[in-house]
Amino acid sequence: MAEKIKLSRENRSKCKRILKKEIKTLSDKLKKEIGGGIKNQIETDKNEIKDISIIVCAFDNEKSPFDYIRTEPLFFFKEKNFDVLLYGKNTIVLIDVKEFLTTNILAKISNHKKYCEMVNGNIEITNTIDDKKMKILDYFQSVVNDKISGKEFVMATQKPHTQLVISKAKEAKHNFCLWNLLEKENKIFIINEVIQGDEDIEFFGHRDRDLGRYLKKLSNKGEVYNDPLTFINSSSRYLKSINISIPLFNLAKNGFNYEQWCEIFKTDLMNWHEEEKQIVYKNYIEYGINCNFIKCIDDKDDIFINTYSIISRYSKTDLLENNILSKIVGFEVNKRIEEYKPKLEKQIKSELLTEQSKEKGYLSLTDFT
Repeated sequence: MAEKIKLSRENRSKCKRILKKEIKTLSDKLKKEIGGGIKNQIETDKNEIKDISIIVCAFDNEKSPFDYIRTEPLFFFKEKNFDVLLYGKNTIVLIDVKEFLTTNILAKISNHKKYCEMVNGNIEITNTIDDKKMKILDYFQSVVNDKISGKEFVMATQKPHTQLVISKAKEAKHNFCLWNLLEKENKIFIINEVIQGDEDIEFFGHRDRDLGRYLKKLSNKGEVYNDPLTFINSSSRYLKSINISIPLFNLAKNGFNYEQWCEIFKTDLMNWHEEEKQIVYKNYIEYGINCNFIKCIDDKDDIFINTYSIISRYSKTDLLENNILSKIVGFEVNKRIEEYKPKLEKQIKSELLTEQSKEKGYLSLTDFT
């Protein structure tokens, strides 16, 4: 077998120049693609959080006959996770929040019906952390720390096409309450509509009169909006990175640890399991260090005891947000380039070897390998 030919010194230098140029072109392209995708994901997450925040704001106060318990109560389970859990008078209210209820309405209502049947049927669910099985109502009772005798189900959205919802609910034969969420002039409103999709079953909406009266008040007078949520469990790491970092930068000037993080975001983390909080915190810290918007300022060799701080020379919120976003995009772009680089380098070397082989009189690469 003929000796394998290597790139000449001149072509090795040429390979480096071409690779550098190709990586620059690829980097510019990826910055636009990845940056745009990250921004879109953040906006989607913000809209979802805004919808959920309206509900939390309405029920996380002393005026409400039902209490806000937590977001995404089935985090540890494979079953569909509702977005908000309320509780009062031995009754749980499970709310499925949709950013839009104007398209794919039948599919969304049909899925909601399945989720309701899952709870009404008290199915067995499996905790993915310890593989423990339990009845779904037993789980909800453990979350509210009280007995449950009533169950109510809601679909909520800021953009309902009510007539289409009614029509599709009849196709799905599904009864539920539809909450139209509104924000206007620093106040929030919830307009409750009874959706009678199955005419064979009597359905008058919410059974509890106090809840009905409170919703009527929210519809007419509203409630002052205080923007209570920063993130939810299913928020992308991009939104968490920005929305968590800004309050920490402003409120924890001397750094923060896990305990302080839990206190600052106590509404977001309300009734979360300790494992949930630790998972989100650990992922946030590790991603922040990788993206270089978090640094450890007191290392005690334990992520939950260490003290961290936000890295930024900006203090204004918009500049701080853009700075963190830029670091996130840079990290994601570099990660993608590292994936592409070996293949790109191999391709350039192959092309240069082909040229070099022709100059030396070989017919093809196979003639010298």
